[in-house]
Amino acid sequence: MTIAKYLEAQKPAIMAALPRNIDVDRFTRIVLTAVRTNPDLLTCDPMSILAATMQSAQLGLEPGSGLGEAYIIPYKREATFQM
Repeated sequence: MTIAKYLEAQKPAIMAALPRNIDVDRFTRIVLTAVRTNPDLLTCDPMSILAATMQSAQLGLEPGSGLGEAYIIPYKREATFQM
């Protein structure tokens, strides 16, 4: 399963974690852009990408956006959330 399909399948959980003012479709596109711009994330365990995505969603921060609020960083085969 691709990361895009995995995030799509988890969209209800992501939406539940996001603050009401953040659109889930926009948020998942931002996460996918972060993954596409850092090819090392494609080698990470999809569960770790989801965990980093959920941490970002819970805090209402956009990972990898131009705002520089948060990032999803690959460490070996684990994706980690960093503010």
